Amino acid sequence: AVAFAKSAYSTFVEFSHNVTKVLSQIPEAGRAAFGEFSEIALRLSREIGRSANEITDALRLAVSVGFSDVADATEVARQATRLATASFADIQTTTEALTNVMNSYGVAGRDAGQVADLLKRGHELAGGEMNDFAHGLGMVAAAVHGVGGSMEDLVGITALLSRSAAGSSRIFPEIQQLFMELVVPGEKSAKTMAALGVSMAKDAKG
Repeated sequence: AVAFAKSAYSTFVEFSHNVTKVLSQIPEAGRAAFGEFSEIALRLSREIGRSANEITDALRLAVSVGFSDVADATEVARQATRLATASFADIQTTTEALTNVMNSYGVAGRDAGQVADLLKRGHELAGGEMNDFAHGLGMVAAAVHGVGGSMEDLVGITALLSRSAAGSSRIFPEIQQLFMELVVPGEKSAKTMAALGVSMAKDAKG
């Protein structure tokens, strides 16, 4: 009984600390916000079946990358947690993958479910671990978006590369460099294109 009480107390302290960390990233949050975020975490925990501490981690990560509105942070945390459960991954990995793609494409928090569904399908196509898939997304998201690729393009490219026998640790940096060269040509590429009479300068139409 004593051991159980100590464990329960430790869990409560950790939970309170995590909620406080969430609030520390929202300057305008008042005292009432502690109870609000605590209730959100507990409600999502009951709804999804993950621990309240895991939920507060998702909330903290969502807030830290710009989803500071309560409703937005809640929806991002909900969808990241569902994605983690579906893909047998940790919540930090799925929250970072989800918010990375959302921020790259300017997706609002209320639409997190659409992005999470896309990532779930992409991971299923890729096979393997969600950690590897999420790493690939992080490597090429900005670059794919920079050349005008859609979210579907990003997820499809990442899934395809994740299945490659060569391994993402080698492929993704190379693909990232390739896309960056398309956006801002390197010196060698620029000279080659100039010799061919190809200009990368934008015209009046962009």
